[in-house]
Amino acid sequence: MSIDVLVLLLFNSLLIIGLHRASVYYTGEDGSILEDTKGSLWRVRRYCLGRFGDFWSKPLITCPSCMASLHSTYVFWMWAYFSGVSVYVALLYLMYIPALSGLTYIVNNKID
Repeated sequence: MSIDVLVLLLFNSLLIIGLHRASVYYTGEDGSILEDTKGSLWRVRRYCLGRFGDFWSKPLITCPSCMASLHSTYVFWMWAYFSGVSVYVALLYLMYIPALSGLTYIVNNKID
């Protein structure tokens, strides 16, 4: 694995964690959203939860480890497009998703 894939993993992981943290909001005891806890993407999270439910919102915005499956596609394949798509790159993607999920889990838990 070359250094550019490792840098890509770290960049993709930080992008996922940033999206997740920007969408956070907290609710009060009455269920209303607390104004001072809203991230810049809180509406995206609220929309996803309302439209798709808790389970299907996980790969979209609510679970950093689960987000690796969806948010790796545009980052990895953009890199693959510019570096040259091959059978090796397609097979690398099969290892990239679990590696990204694991790295995101580790980095996200170190931040908390």
